[in-house]
Amino acid sequence: RIIQGDVSCLPFEDGVFDLVTAFETVYFWPGPTESFREVYRTLRPGGIFLIVNESDGEDPHASKWLSVIDGMRIFDGDQLARFLTEAGFSEIIVNRNAKKHWLCVLARCGKTAAFWKMKNRVASHKKRKMVRLSTAFDLLFNHWNASDEVYRICWNQRNGL
Repeated sequence: RIIQGDVSCLPFEDGVFDLVTAFETVYFWPGPTESFREVYRTLRPGGIFLIVNESDGEDPHASKWLSVIDGMRIFDGDQLARFLTEAGFSEIIVNRNAKKHWLCVLARCGKTAAFWKMKNRVASHKKRKMVRLSTAFDLLFNHWNASDEVYRICWNQRNGL
């Protein structure tokens, strides 16, 4: 089933998704913070938002696209992290392939990073879980086999691995 919608007003109820992905699309999203808030609204607590861009905002050659594609904006990792934080996301991981100028950003919906740091001191398995998430993220980036790795990340998150 295909549902057409607008990212600034998604046609879904609150908290219905474990994962939302944006492959090569946030360049065109209106008001990134507001759009990210809408994504946040649709995620369950602990849900993951994954952004994958083939332009990291630091490649001088990528600016050619701005004059060719109307309405396109290229963001760097710091900008995306700021928009995500403003939208309410926590535990934001930005990974950049400097050689290819690829950018992947993972953001978690729900508890704050400070909350998880406190929980990690009490329960070491939480810390191992984040290490595995980072490892899976590195695999995603290194192999760029997005579909398999994204599903594995989400499966591990959902099953507490």
